[in-house]
Amino acid sequence: DRERIASAIDTNGMSHQITIQGTYPGGRQAAKLMASYDAIVVPSQGIEGVPLVLFEAMALGVPALCTDVGAIRDVCVDNEDFILCKPDIESMAQGIDLLYYRVLMQVIDHD
Repeated sequence: DRERIASAIDTNGMSHQITIQGTYPGGRQAAKLMASYDAIVVPSQGIEGVPLVLFEAMALGVPALCTDVGAIRDVCVDNEDFILCKPDIESMAQGIDLLYYRVLMQVIDHD
């Protein structure tokens, strides 16, 4: 899906904001990369347990938008860094707006 996603990024004029990085590294490189993120989006659609990336984000204090499927709710409840939304386009769009606002407010607070 890389080409389809890249095309959507270009079509929507977001190539200056979104980059596709490729395969995720392992070990210390993975932690270093995750720590450099402003936020993550975990758009799970099907029933699953808890994606490991949520625990990694939590350990590094990286805010996240997550869909309310499977056991993901258990990680998000009472975690002010995580936003939980329904797994549909409208809810995710609202969640991304809220996540963007929270990250922006953190940047302003640090300046």
